[in-house]
Amino acid sequence: MRLATLPIGLAAAVLVSGCAGGDHPAHSSAAPPTSAPPLPAKVVTYRLGSTARERGVTLALKRIIVRPNAPVELQMDIANWANRSGPDLEFDPSRVVVRQAGRRISSTDGASFGLPYGGSAKGFTVQLTGFRPDLPYTITAAVVADTGLKKVPPGWHQPLRFYWRFGATSFTASATA
Repeated sequence: MRLATLPIGLAAAVLVSGCAGGDHPAHSSAAPPTSAPPLPAKVVTYRLGSTARERGVTLALKRIIVRPNAPVELQMDIANWANRSGPDLEFDPSRVVVRQAGRRISSTDGASFGLPYGGSAKGFTVQLTGFRPDLPYTITAAVVADTGLKKVPPGWHQPLRFYWRFGATSFTASATA
């Protein structure tokens, strides 16, 4: 059947019906939409319990808390306990990088604070977007000398880096109401 001999309305209907429905190659090349993991009905806490210490600075990863209708939070404790008087430190949430499936899921903003020698902070939080407990992830944290110092102590010209790698089954979860 030739389209040229059909009335215009009928030819348009044949063309449209030929394109409707089905899975054409142009449609199948698009990636399927990915959805975020469903929000839990209760608060779920993933206990990490990992501590690292270097040059008198201690970072302790405590837990990841997933609350319904709230951002996921990584909670950690930080302490500046050198053997002798050391520099004041600056700690910033943007320097805590959490990657999962090759994508950064940690926030890049938030309040930074100075941590004087002998000081500590408990419950420091970093928000995570799209955290999935079924995928492995890495956490990298950098601590620097306070930028307000007139003279940076030796060894503090470069950030102090901490690194952790967690598998999907390397932590325990507990649910609370």
